[in-house]
Amino acid sequence: MVGPGDGETIVLGTTRLRVLEDGSNTGHRLGIAESVLAPHTPGPPQHRHAQHDEGFYIISGAVRFTVGDKDYDATAGTLVMVPRR
Repeated sequence: MVGPGDGETIVLGTTRLRVLEDGSNTGHRLGIAESVLAPHTPGPPQHRHAQHDEGFYIISGAVRFTVGDKDYDATAGTLVMVPRR
């Protein structure tokens, strides 16, 4: 169990990341982090992960995802899954 004030917090520019599960309790099958982005925060460049899928659930606001040359705006309530490779 990870409480509201628990977990490791990492600040990367205007993004605050709180690690809720780093994989050490799940045999590295699942990791979970909470990310809070300031408005107009650019995300990382397009990339992929070889060993794991990545999922994003948008709680509030909107986040833009780019796949190839197409942009997708994910609003609150949207789940975005990015398969490995």
